[in-house]
Amino acid sequence: DVVLAVNKPGVQAGLGIVGMRVAGAGSVGVTFANVTAAPVTPASGETYAIVCITPGAA
Repeated sequence: DVVLAVNKPGVQAGLGIVGMRVAGAGSVGVTFANVTAAPVTPASGETYAIVCITPGAA
């Protein structure tokens, strides 16, 4: 499978998604960037929108 896009529903100052990958069966890994000098933790309880494809699937 290939992850094409991940959309974080909420906006957090200084926090952005910079990478995504298939981490295992039924699991997606997301890499965040913190562009501030302060600690930033992604908000819990959010439901992300994820677009995946399976190459060669009919």
